Amino acid sequence: MRLFLAVPVPPSPGFAQATADLVREVPGARPVPEGSWHATVRFLGEVAEAQPVIAAVGPVAARHPTIPVAVRGVGAFPDPRKARVVWAGMEAPGLDRLAADIAQATPLARDPERGRPFHAHVTLARLDRPRDVRTFVQGRVQASFSAGAISEVVLFRSELTPQGPQYTKMASFPLAP
Repeated sequence: MRLFLAVPVPPSPGFAQATADLVREVPGARPVPEGSWHATVRFLGEVAEAQPVIAAVGPVAARHPTIPVAVRGVGAFPDPRKARVVWAGMEAPGLDRLAADIAQATPLARDPERGRPFHAHVTLARLDRPRDVRTFVQGRVQASFSAGAISEVVLFRSELTPQGPQYTKMASFPLAP
């Protein structure tokens, strides 16, 4: 199973509008399916069994308080000149600590994220090849999408299909109130 751990973000019609604009303005943009916006805190990759992950993450989540979040601004990985991913930024004090604790609790023989610093973001779209999205990003630096609180971590199964990834919620872990 291809698994990842994520936090749902407060919904916003701005996500759908930004992805529609991106598809219109940038050839080859594949938007994240509407309603499945989240911030990945740990990509696990191919995992034989989910139970060890479930057992490890529950206690970690319970030790962390609910996290205030504001989703604003747009950026790109690896950079706007040759983007492969376009994202909305997140201000969520404490999310980096939660992500680090989850990474420590879920060591895997093959760690696909080793060495990458955590960068809280909501993926809006992936691009079929590197593209220059500076104009798109610059026009949305001040965009405000949503605000609220992160109150849970969710374990998702990701199935890659020709229509794009399909996410299935496998387990939910509440943060401390």
